Amino acid sequence: MCEFLSAIKKGRSLLYLTAYDIYETNKGNQLGLFTGNPEDYGGHGAIRYYYGTEKPDGTIEPMKEGENVEYTDFSEPSKLPKKIVKDILAGNFKGVAECPGQLYSPSFLKKYRKFLDERFKDYYKAVNTLFEWKSKVLSKIRVNLPDVMQERKTVAVVIESIEEATQIIATQLRNDNLISIYRDSWKFFENPKNRAKAWRNL
Repeated sequence: MCEFLSAIKKGRSLLYLTAYDIYETNKGNQLGLFTGNPEDYGGHGAIRYYYGTEKPDGTIEPMKEGENVEYTDFSEPSKLPKKIVKDILAGNFKGVAECPGQLYSPSFLKKYRKFLDERFKDYYKAVNTLFEWKSKVLSKIRVNLPDVMQERKTVAVVIESIEEATQIIATQLRNDNLISIYRDSWKFFENPKNRAKAWRNL
């Protein structure tokens, strides 16, 4: 998995993905299918896909040119390209990745960690409820299995469908939770009081 902030240097251009690219464009809307994981939305593979070339059959040929780079030191704005600093201050990474802890003040970082604990507690509760429901439903089905083999085959298909549907919902719950955290983490940064000293007055 690539670190935030991932980018590709191509000539004089510095390519990376913003929330607009991912959530407001046609190609960005396809990233969910391409990556299958919000943790990869802003990664190098996603960037190469986004800036790739559409082939006649409608598929995307990922961009091959350029050098993969990562900017992971957010302690001071001066350590980042001005373009990235501008996008950080404009809130253009909401939903792309979680706001780096270096951007928060030490006091707010403690509050943010408590926020994460609560958010994941709610997520795990939802997932546990989902799988408890699945177990109850499947238990009832298996207890009342029909004697006729053909009917048993039909029931087997139903069980498989329930298993698959449960996994799809669980994945969606995970993805929704991550994207929500990614967005909220940047909303917290909008308040100058929550920012690290080096970022507070920008």
